[in-house]
Amino acid sequence: MAEIGRILGESIRGVDVAGRFGGEEFLVLLRDASRERALQVAERLRAAIESGGLSYADGKPVTMSIGVAYARSSDGPNEAVERADRALYRARTAAATGSSNRPCSPAERAVPGRSFMA
Repeated sequence: MAEIGRILGESIRGVDVAGRFGGEEFLVLLRDASRERALQVAERLRAAIESGGLSYADGKPVTMSIGVAYARSSDGPNEAVERADRALYRARTAAATGSSNRPCSPAERAVPGRSFMA
C-alpha cells in the first residue's frame, strides 16, 4: 500500500491531493482539472501502478481500476465521491469480465476546479 501511495504522490501535481480512502481504495483530488485531463491522469496512474512490478503475496500482479467523477456546484460534501465510487464499480466489473481495464467516468458535465477519482 505504501508503494502505491508513493507512485500516486509522484504522479500528480503539487496542488492535487492523494490519500488512502479505506481498504484498498485511494482518493485523488485534482484541482482545476477538465474531464479530459482527469481521465488522462487516471489512465497514467493506472498504467504506472500496473507497470510498477508490484505483486500480491500469491504472485498475482497488482492492477488498478479507477472511477472518475466531477464535482457539481449543487453537490453536497459526498455526492461527487459517491459518483466516483459508482464509476469505480463499473471499472472493476469491466476489468473482471475482461472487457476493459480503463478508467470509467459517469456521463456528466465537469465543474471547473474539482475532479475526483476513487
